[in-house]
Amino acid sequence: METALPAQRDVRTDLQGLRGLAVLLVVCFHAGLSFVRGAFVAVDVFFVLSGFFLARSLAGQLVSGNSIDLSAVYGRRVWRLLPALALVLLATLAGTTLVAPIDRAAIADQVRAAAWFSSNVVLANDGVNYFSARENPLLHTWTLGVEYQLVLFLPAFMVALAWISKRLASTAAASDERRHGVMRTVVAGIAIAG
Repeated sequence: METALPAQRDVRTDLQGLRGLAVLLVVCFHAGLSFVRGAFVAVDVFFVLSGFFLARSLAGQLVSGNSIDLSAVYGRRVWRLLPALALVLLATLAGTTLVAPIDRAAIADQVRAAAWFSSNVVLANDGVNYFSARENPLLHTWTLGVEYQLVLFLPAFMVALAWISKRLASTAAASDERRHGVMRTVVAGIAIAG
């Protein structure tokens, strides 16, 4: 009996609702509403859900016997994020150059980091305290760094685990057995890494 993950078209309205609630809580937190002081933890919920949806999609490909095309995974994510990010970065550069009296060199460095999806690393290296960094209009881009780094490493990790599993299970006769072996290896590898 073959067990497969739900089809990609199955919409998880419960999880989509939770993701929407997380976004709403973060917006309320940034709006300064006092009754949601700790709502910034909703960012963690959003990251967990993003990881779940990504892993579910990739696992679905592995279960169906397809291989994961890393360049397609990376390309889809970049092209989904890049237009909005480019607009924000250009508007921020224009605003800080023309209007805002803040350190333009620091903003240019932050624009560069955000464009390479590495704001989180740069901010951490600089020892920036998120809750007291008032003059950084790109402070929020750290989340894109985390998101894209997840997209970079999780699929590559799953591809490596699937490759190892296929090598180990090359003697398994049935393709169903091989697919189950691949999924067991992938799930165990992710659990161990976690």
